[in-house]
Amino acid sequence: MRVLEKRVMMLFMLAAILLYCVPKPTTARLCHRRPQKGKKIISVSVFGHNEKYYTNLQAIAASVERLFGDGWILRIYTDAVDRLPPLLRAEVVDMTNVSFPVPANGRVWRFLPALDRTVGVFLSRDTDNAMIARDRDAVFEWLYNTSYECHVMRDHPMHKWPMMGGMWGFRGQRDLFLEQQFRQLIYSRATNYLADQQNLKWLVWPHVCCLAHDAYSCGEFEDSRTLPFPTQRDSDGSGVGVPKGSESRRECPLRCRRHPSWNKC
Repeated sequence: MRVLEKRVMMLFMLAAILLYCVPKPTTARLCHRRPQKGKKIISVSVFGHNEKYYTNLQAIAASVERLFGDGWILRIYTDAVDRLPPLLRAEVVDMTNVSFPVPANGRVWRFLPALDRTVGVFLSRDTDNAMIARDRDAVFEWLYNTSYECHVMRDHPMHKWPMMGGMWGFRGQRDLFLEQQFRQLIYSRATNYLADQQNLKWLVWPHVCCLAHDAYSCGEFEDSRTLPFPTQRDSDGSGVGVPKGSESRRECPLRCRRHPSWNKC
């Protein structure tokens, strides 16, 4: 019995050593993916019959060129090429004439650069609001001042998802596991209004290392790191991912301000 007890004790000790001394897998390794050379894409999708999503494309294309500069490409995924504005400076993907299966939910077409090996960094954006310098400044802080692979922004009291569908980006190499997560996200059969954000939360968010710029809900999500926006909001209250007429006039929490005096962040 004493020999058995000693063996059991040794097994417990070995288990304790393995539990507390062997480094555990952590998503921290994802913060340092090798950079991937390739295209710098700002991706949008436009479909259906609502004219407002088409009329803003010209302004978005001009903003990409003016704010982000050379090397950045606006890529438009659409099933209505004939409805696009003329002389549009963009890379257009005609979803009625592609060699890959077309995802059921048009809102996730803008996520397709995640499966494109020629893309080094991409940003997913909406088409119902303008691109502003505040967006660019946050993106450049992520790209050039940190090593995080993923970037998310929340710039309105109603931005209550870990990853907003039109306010996130990714850079670097995608390993096989993460590529499979992106594939499940894009080829989900769910087409309800919030399906893209729900699936981002379930399929991508737990597995990526994200820097968040957050103006109102900083500290409420398990971001890898959360920062206030690097530049102050314009006096008109406009924000990233905020359509005109939906601007917030609410003061932001002190912890969400880059400088204490920026009461609107």
